[in-house]
Amino acid sequence: DEPRTKLIGSSSSLDQLVFVQRSQLFGFPDTIWIQGAGVDLRASLIIYSRSNYGYWDLGTNRERVGRWIDKLEKAVKP
Repeated sequence: DEPRTKLIGSSSSLDQLVFVQRSQLFGFPDTIWIQGAGVDLRASLIIYSRSNYGYWDLGTNRERVGRWIDKLEKAVKP
């Protein structure tokens, strides 16, 4: 449900998905990794987002991770 986002890879052995989302203005790519992890019969989710170019992203990746987590929480709540 994210604009300008494309699934570019997956690994069933790592329970991992890799996405690229491009910025609206210039189309710069950011890479997002999502991985499931199980510990002591509990499930966890790891999300990592980073810019591919430049040093500072004005908080874009932090906002993206928060937004994706919010969407996932809404999707699993009854």
